[in-house]
Amino acid sequence: MEETVELRFKYTEDEYVLAYRQYLLAQKRSTFAIGIALALIIVGIYLLLSGGIDARVKWGIYKKAVETKKFYLLSDGASTLTVIPKRAFTSAAQESVFRNLLDIKV
Repeated sequence: MEETVELRFKYTEDEYVLAYRQYLLAQKRSTFAIGIALALIIVGIYLLLSGGIDARVKWGIYKKAVETKKFYLLSDGASTLTVIPKRAFTSAAQESVFRNLLDIKV
């Protein structure tokens, strides 16, 4: 099975905030955790405005995945959230490979 899915995308500030809200709603978190999440949203917006991120990430860091209508939200269970817009997939086949990897690895 293929172990790599390469995606290239940029999200808008609104899209990033929407994804983070959906993640928070999927969690049952304390007020403290929500405060941390809001701080991470601010950092994410800064990164969006400063040119973005180019990253390769190993599956092993992720402990949890949430799928919404528009996003895949991958988390280490603490402070890391990776937002992958579904629109980033170039085909249904590519998304299927990703979803299979997600099922196996997370």
